[in-house]
Amino acid sequence: EHHGFMWHTDHPPSARETMIKNSKNAISFIISNKLQAPGHIYRQKLATFILTNNLPIDIWGNGTERYSKKFPNKNNIKGPFKDKEPYEPYSLSICIENHRHPHYFSEKISNCLVCNTTPIYLGCTQIETYFQNQIAHLNGNMQEDCAFLTEISKNPSNYIREIKPKENDNVLNLMKNLPWKFNE
Repeated sequence: EHHGFMWHTDHPPSARETMIKNSKNAISFIISNKLQAPGHIYRQKLATFILTNNLPIDIWGNGTERYSKKFPNKNNIKGPFKDKEPYEPYSLSICIENHRHPHYFSEKISNCLVCNTTPIYLGCTQIETYFQNQIAHLNGNMQEDCAFLTEISKNPSNYIREIKPKENDNVLNLMKNLPWKFNE
């Protein structure tokens, strides 16, 4: 059990030590059509809550089609995306792993961090070991998480964290985490 070295987006910028984002687009959320894993199901429940309660959270992904039919007049249903669309222009992004484990995380959080977007996260229970003070945390309790998302959507700037690309690259870069060293 360990995180994967998945780079769905470019590596983090190495020139800057820290970055803070203040974007006009506050919050994004990505959902798929999958319903097998606990995280898949939880994402669907949160998407329904977001749309039913008119929270200003843009919803991206292949799983948006069913919501477009159920909520035809919602402008925050964005649909499938390319590259960094649901990350780069956003200050925060809800990311929920498919499963919760102590030391496993995926591109769901790394893509946020690489794009200088604060993750609103549920997944790796030891995530602060890897990305200290860079995350707003969900806890997996639907009622509490919905209240938290409502609060974040009212005051997103209160939840934007300082992203540390150099420190994150030390965790996410495969070449820096091999058990042997290459000649430089």
